[in-house]
Amino acid sequence: MADNALHKFKTQELLHKVLNSGEDALKVDIDNVTLTTEGADVNIEVHSDKAEDSIMMWTHTVKTGTGGTSYVPLVDADGHLQVDSLSSALPSGAATEAKQDDIESSLTDIESDIEATNTALGTIETDIEAVNTDTTSIDGKITACNTGAVVISSGVQTDALTDTQLRATAVPISGTVTAVTDITNAVTTDHNITGIGDGREVVAAAGTANVIAVSTACKKVDITAETDNTGVITVGGSTTVAALGTRQGIPLNAGDSYSFEIDDLNDVYIDATVSGEGVSFTYFT
Repeated sequence: MADNALHKFKTQELLHKVLNSGEDALKVDIDNVTLTTEGADVNIEVHSDKAEDSIMMWTHTVKTGTGGTSYVPLVDADGHLQVDSLSSALPSGAATEAKQDDIESSLTDIESDIEATNTALGTIETDIEAVNTDTTSIDGKITACNTGAVVISSGVQTDALTDTQLRATAVPISGTVTAVTDITNAVTTDHNITGIGDGREVVAAAGTANVIAVSTACKKVDITAETDNTGVITVGGSTTVAALGTRQGIPLNAGDSYSFEIDDLNDVYIDATVSGEGVSFTYFT
């Protein structure tokens, strides 16, 4: 340090000691100071007053402080330090672009399902309207039938019925009927059962259709496969076949029954999968 500078330093130091003798801190104004130490580090502690002092701070691109570039940290208009985050590990379950894409895709699927549901509901609504229309039409027809119907009860209706009234009651008769008894006879004459008969038929050779009886007038016949049959009996017309794979007609296992409303027994045939097995029957005349 030059003699002039040393003299100036000593003078100011003495002056400050006198002026600050009652304080803990020593204030020293130094124009130019060169520090020389024998150790590896020099530590300088600086206390500043915000109202009066300012400190310039620098950052360096290399943490060792050498070989890089020094920069002054940036602050915004409010004095907030500006920091750039180069990388950040997301917490577990955090939203990612991939997850957001999945959510968007799911929402699109839901929207499509809603549109499909609305379309289906529209179709159902149309069907319901069509059913309501049909119901209204049916109600009208029922009302018309009720209006034109003639209630007939034995012992109550004794007057002669006109042809128009007979058609209204859906009785398939033409002409004038003079009493309820005539209507009853006309409706039931072709269906009254006045007699009953029985019979049995056995298939001698399996695979050959047998007629159950010679020509016998009837109105109905009940056919039952023999309870001791071991195979299958088929009942039908002259082409009935019992064999599995080419079977035709109504198949009956042992004890099964079937009924025909028919006018002659010789219209009914049977076949069997086992020779010597057959049926019993009851017919009504």
